[in-house]
Amino acid sequence: MRTIVSVAMLITLAALAPRAFADPVHLKIDPAASKVTAVVAEPDRTKGTATGKFNITSGEVSGDSANPAGGGSVSIVLDAGSYDSGNPFRDDAVIVLLDANTYTTITFQSTGLQNVAMSSASAGTATVAGNLTLHGTTRPVSIPINAALDAAGRLTADGALTFNYADYGVKVPSLLGMSAANEVTVTFHIVAVPAAAGS
Repeated sequence: MRTIVSVAMLITLAALAPRAFADPVHLKIDPAASKVTAVVAEPDRTKGTATGKFNITSGEVSGDSANPAGGGSVSIVLDAGSYDSGNPFRDDAVIVLLDANTYTTITFQSTGLQNVAMSSASAGTATVAGNLTLHGTTRPVSIPINAALDAAGRLTADGALTFNYADYGVKVPSLLGMSAANEVTVTFHIVAVPAAAGS
């Protein structure tokens, strides 16, 4: 549920450190160093929430430091069948609800960058707009993020997005007549490195 997607913040690289790279900017997401989790309330509210993670299959960011808001893009792909909460019964149920055998990926593709605000020469906040595709349905989302760039050109970005997964055609799970919450909160920690280093 992702989505995820959360992660589309990477376009902010060009805005956060316009002097750090010559045009154009091209980075790859490091799946091993990045993390995407989904949190939803259990059908039995006394049991709190369920938290699971999704594996990142691929992702990249490109940008133009001369035009950070309009000259860049970010894409990320998650494996819809990789959901892991540590509870095999729950994991199998979520994967079935996502129809992961049919809709094998969850994707985000950015469409724009807004509200860029610098907190230092190499860190700041922004809102990344884009399209989230889940369960075969694509809908627009806006994701507020915090991002920073280190001296080696390594970008880190963190943020969260809450949305109604039923809007994407995903059934709301139930147990003994009790339904889970229909909203999911996706949180992410994304690390992206210069493409040559990540290849």
